[in-house]
Amino acid sequence: MTPWEEVRSESTTLPRRANPLPGMLLVLSIALTIGVPVLGRARLGDERQRTAQALKANDDVEARLRKEAQASSDDVKAELDKRAVVLELAVQKLQAEIDETKARLAEAERRKGRR
Repeated sequence: MTPWEEVRSESTTLPRRANPLPGMLLVLSIALTIGVPVLGRARLGDERQRTAQALKANDDVEARLRKEAQASSDDVKAELDKRAVVLELAVQKLQAEIDETKARLAEAERRKGRR
């Protein structure tokens, strides 16, 4: 008996229909076969765009941090240079005091030696 054969009864004659399940499964399979890659490609494009934006934001933050670190290191270097100048002046002053003290000591020894 084929799916399209007629079913006969005493009062009516009805054509027998084919089961719609295989056709529905075929349509569903085709829709999924086409739909999943299309949706996946769209989501992949969105994810790539978000990744690119995140990488750009990361680069911007790194550049800003480098700039701030450079400015901070320049400030620290300037402060250290100032301290170095102050210390050099202090060393020169102390060296002058040492030389003066040595001269006084030598003068005092000469005076002692004359007596």
